[in-house]
Amino acid sequence: MTRGKPMSTASALSLTPTRARRLLGAGATATVVGILLSISDAEGVGGAVIVAGIVATMWGLHSFGRGGEDAPPRKKPKQRRKHRRPESDA
Repeated sequence: MTRGKPMSTASALSLTPTRARRLLGAGATATVVGILLSISDAEGVGGAVIVAGIVATMWGLHSFGRGGEDAPPRKKPKQRRKHRRPESDA
C-alpha cells in the first residue's frame, strides 16, 4: 500500500522510465562485475551475480519497453487518385 491506497499487482511491478533506465544500468553493471568475479577465484559468487545482473537487465528492458506509448499513432490513409483516361483526338 502506498499513501493509503491499495496497489494493483500491475502498478506495483511497473517502473517509471527513469527507474527502468537505472535498472538497465545496474543490471548491466552487475553482469560485468559478475564476469570479473568469475574470472577471479570467486567463481560461484560471480555466477550468481551474472544471473542476477541478466535478470535485472531483462526486467529493466521489459519495463522500459512497456513504459512507452501503447500503440503508434495512426496515419491518415492516403487518398487514391483517380486516373484519367487519355482523351482521344478523334
